[in-house]
Parts: sequence; structure tokens; C-alpha cells
Amino acid sequence: LEALRPFGFRSTAGLDKRHHTLTKVVEWSLVALDERTRATFARAARFSDEFTADDVDALEDVRDVAATRARLEQLAAQSLVAVAPGRADHRMLSPIRAVARSEFAKLRESERRELDRRFAAHVTGLAERLVAGTHKPDVAAGMEAIARRYRDLLATLAWSLDEPAVRLAPALPVIGALLALWADGGRFEEGMQWSDRIEEACSTLDAKQRAAVYYQCIRLAHAACRYDRVLRLAPPAITMFT
Repeated sequence: LEALRPFGFRSTAGLDKRHHTLTKVVEWSLVALDERTRATFARAARFSDEFTADDVDALEDVRDVAATRARLEQLAAQSLVAVAPGRADHRMLSPIRAVARSEFAKLRESERRELDRRFAAHVTGLAERLVAGTHKPDVAAGMEAIARRYRDLLATLAWSLDEPAVRLAPALPVIGALLALWADGGRFEEGMQWSDRIEEACSTLDAKQRAAVYYQCIRLAHAACRYDRVLRLAPPAITMFT
């Protein structure tokens, strides 16, 4: 299923319309679910790769991780989510995620905006723990943990840059995690592109916050041997720190 493209892959076998496309098969599986479990299915699609019961529970209206875990087990019983090998994390195959995201898109705009806010708040808290993990003796494991949540971190950064005046400061842990991965993980080109956008948005931060971001951008520029950037960013960063 993961490799099938497009997601509307058709079969002419049988007269039952629910078997004609992969999307129809997945949608038919949803019929057996109650409203809360269908809502959990849609919210789980907000995460790009693997996710835990705690991740999805952070998006629920009422936090109850045991109940959320039970609903994920129901989804697994319907083959709508899979348990990642060797971990307690879950994942969705791409065709199933496409259906889940279409379910998410059907929600009222106000509800989607609130779920986006909860998602960003949760990923920011996760970023704080991930950055702390890079300070331990096993730095490689810390970098691997950030890489596993890379697309969720990137989605949160993009969301914060849409309205930097109100969203950027709370997202500083996300910026720190991503800049660490770009610098220490060798993702220089992509990091530089995002670094440009981050620097442009930094005017919304106070001097101390701006200096901290500049310091991380300097680390990335130095790792990428872009000394012109180091020379450009260092003087204002030093001024802000002093």
C-alpha cells in the first residue's frame, strides 16, 4: 500500500463500489467506528510520521491518554494505524493518511485552527526535551530522536512563521532543535534556507531571544563554512548579549 500511487488506485474486480479504490476501502473501514474514534483518526493525521498515544491525546478536547490509547487500538484492529516495530509508536500508511487528512480538512475552520495551536504547543514541548537529549553523552541518539520528529518540527516552524509576532517566541525550542539538527546533522543547504526566513522574522523577538537565535544561526553558518554569515551575524548578536 505504501508504494501505490496514486492513492485512488482502481480495481475493476467485483461490483461492490467500496472495493473499487483504496480510498473507498479505507472509508468503508471508518463506518464501523464511533464518532470519537473517527475524530482520533483525523487528529492523528496531523502528525507527519510516527506518533504516540500521548501525541494524539494532546489534540483531544479532554485529556485522557488511556482512552486515546484504547481508540488507537481500535484503529489498529481496523488496520487504519500500525504499531512501529520495536517501539510504542504508531504510524499510518500513506494512502490511509491521505484519507485521514481529508477527514481533518472537513472540520470547521475554527476547530482546525485550535488543533493546529494544540499541535504546535505539544511539538514545542517535545522540542524542549529533544534538545535536552542532545546534551547527553550520546549526542548521536539525540540527533536521531530529532530526525524522527523532523517533519512535525518543521510544520510547527512553518506555522509560527505565518504569524511571527505572536507565534515565533513560543516556538523558540523548535527553532533550537532544528538548527541543532541542521548544523550537527549536516543538513546545511536546507538549514540555510530556513535560517534566512527565521532571521527575517526575528524582529518580533526581544533582544535576548534574538541573540539566542542568532547564536544558533552562527553555529549553522560555521558548520557549513559560510563565514560571511558568521561575520554578518556575530556583531549584532554580541551587542544583544551585552
